[in-house]
Amino acid sequence: KADPKLTVEVENIVYGDVEDIIIRTNADGNVTVYINGHVVVDGLTLDNNESNVVLKASRWNVQYFDGKAIVHVENASAGEYSVEVVYNGNSNFNNATASEHFTVLRANTTLSIEAKASIKVGESNVINITLDNTNATGNVTVNVDGKNYTVVLSDGVGNCTVENLTVGNYTISAYYGGDGNFVGCWNIATFEVEKLDSFAIIDITTENV
Repeated sequence: KADPKLTVEVENIVYGDVEDIIIRTNADGNVTVYINGHVVVDGLTLDNNESNVVLKASRWNVQYFDGKAIVHVENASAGEYSVEVVYNGNSNFNNATASEHFTVLRANTTLSIEAKASIKVGESNVINITLDNTNATGNVTVNVDGKNYTVVLSDGVGNCTVENLTVGNYTISAYYGGDGNFVGCWNIATFEVEKLDSFAIIDITTENV
């Protein structure tokens, strides 16, 4: 029996993108695909005749081509991944193995700050923090007038309240340290604490003449 030509192609991606594992061979038959040692596709056909394919996880979607197959890897967390493709042989070709590896990089994020542009002395200001990706987790540190506030993210958003500030202009600094899938980011905004409005009390007395 002959040794088949078997190759596997991958590329580095950013978290949220789809990894396409491209498998090419000159032999008919099927392959088993492993990622980090776990079977993800078993019995993947490599000819143009569809047959039963067992998918080990619902997120794997397989397409068929003559001598080529693509496994779409979705929702992969940031990190390093090894890929091993095992050709299971047939009556004309021996078993064969091809391997590669790819990296899922952490994605960039942006942070927005929303707060009232001005408040009066004695009023509080709610600072709303929003990350551009709802999957971002962890905390955002907000600093106002030298005091830190911890904002816990839920679906990429959170808020804190500042109060008891004197008259003046203030800078809001917000820093997100990132998590396993996202790189950190920061942003700033400003607001003003104004004096209370003054009221003149006029006492008017009348005299009968």
